[in-house]
Amino acid sequence: SLELKTSNAPIDVEVEAYSHHPVWIRLITSNGRVDADVSLFEASRHGRFDVFAKSSNGEVNVDISESPLGGVVKTEATTTNAPARLALNPAFEGEISATTSNAQSLIERTTVEDPSGEGRERTVELKNVWDTGFRGWTSWGERRHSLRSRARVTSTNKPVVLVL
Repeated sequence: SLELKTSNAPIDVEVEAYSHHPVWIRLITSNGRVDADVSLFEASRHGRFDVFAKSSNGEVNVDISESPLGGVVKTEATTTNAPARLALNPAFEGEISATTSNAQSLIERTTVEDPSGEGRERTVELKNVWDTGFRGWTSWGERRHSLRSRARVTSTNKPVVLVL
């Protein structure tokens, strides 16, 4: 696990995490930006990852560039008074949400192939949509009842973007 905390300074990291047990990554600063490229690798079939990036008054950009197929990933990118962006690996299946105040919450969908190689189509369903946010889920194929992963991006007064 990894925790980086600072104030009045940026955090700019590339992290590779290997899970035998739950792994948590926490990146926290104030008055600085967070830029993180995170690769998550499952060393057993029970990998669980918690990725949390937070700033006050600084931009937050988190890219989950690698993620285990079927792994449990809980990730949050949050800030105040600055934009926030969270990009998920195509293997991600779970609940998604983006919220802000006085700005837009956007979802960017990229064209990707089924990471399992089975030719399934990606499903994205937004159940709740309002002026400054949305909630829903994404999976490969039809919705699974046991979606345990979760991704959330939040800010105040600035836009947020969730990339799938």
